[in-house]
Amino acid sequence: MWCGTGPVVVFVPGFTGSKEDFLPLLPRVAARGLRAVAYDQRGQFESPHTTAPYDLRLFADDLRAVVRSQADSAGAVHLVGHSFGGLVCSEVALDAAGDVASLTLMSTGPGALPPERHAMLEALISIVPHATPEQIWAAKLEFDRQAGAPPLPADVAEFLERRWVASDPRSMAAIASILLTAADPTDRLRRVIGPDLPAQVMYGTSDTTAWRIPDIANMATRLGVTAVPIDAAHSPAVENPEATADALSRFIGPLDV
Repeated sequence: MWCGTGPVVVFVPGFTGSKEDFLPLLPRVAARGLRAVAYDQRGQFESPHTTAPYDLRLFADDLRAVVRSQADSAGAVHLVGHSFGGLVCSEVALDAAGDVASLTLMSTGPGALPPERHAMLEALISIVPHATPEQIWAAKLEFDRQAGAPPLPADVAEFLERRWVASDPRSMAAIASILLTAADPTDRLRRVIGPDLPAQVMYGTSDTTAWRIPDIANMATRLGVTAVPIDAAHSPAVENPEATADALSRFIGPLDV
């Protein structure tokens, strides 16, 4: 999905996510003079599934194809990766060859998630070979309930279940495995970030879902880039789209003057 005109910003969703995670943000980004593009990663929601192994290389190759398709008509694109999507964007930025104009890592940390976040990921990996998507969804709801997650509005819960059931469980299990084991790309990224590839790190100030906030801030320091706090939790695009759009337009706008 896309909206707006001007410099292209490609939004890459995270674990168990989809393009719809950016719906509140897309029109606000478009109103600030940018063309916003979002897609489902392989195996997510309405995307094609595959019989090939899902791994970080596959997800990065898909993003490279999206970048090339946009760059052919609109020039270098700006990447915004949310959570796991940030790891995918980082892989592509390492060999962008001029097709990537900037990199924003949103709610993304340095490589694998910290140990205290592993239980749900490990549970998902263990259940996928033995259960239907509907059974996995029910197990996830129970896990969330026991963790104290508040109930969702009925329309949101219906969409999330529909998205989950449509997604490829093998893709979700593979992403979970990547989040358990991914190497820290910060040092490699530091070597390519600079005037030709500006970058920023954006995070929600009350995020307790994925990477620790001090680890995210330290990653920004190691990269030598600005850390941008947003009054949000793990999903600034949903929880504070106005501030998120402002931060993106401030960062991207000067690059295209």
